[in-house]
Amino acid sequence: MSFNNGSADAVFTDKNVGAGKTVTISGLTIGGADAGNYSLTQPTTTANITARDITVKAINSSKTYDGTTPRQACRALFPALWRRDTVAWTQIFDNKNVGTNKH
Repeated sequence: MSFNNGSADAVFTDKNVGAGKTVTISGLTIGGADAGNYSLTQPTTTANITARDITVKAINSSKTYDGTTPRQACRALFPALWRRDTVAWTQIFDNKNVGTNKH
């Protein structure tokens, strides 16, 4: 009999931060001439998901005075987001007045 974990995958029940979260494991198989004499139950376990810090940096920008405080895209610095996670940030001038080193 042989045990194969080459296609194994582990998936949390959700992506939210928490302790003792259920993890479902799949893709484990058994093979060989005697494999029919056995059954394999895909296991579950628990694990923790912790928050990941990221750094967001405003972009340097200038604008011609037009009485507005426009929104502009920001960018995330490493570490980047994970897989399908997405986020959108914007930055806004602190006021509409002419000046340098605006925040």
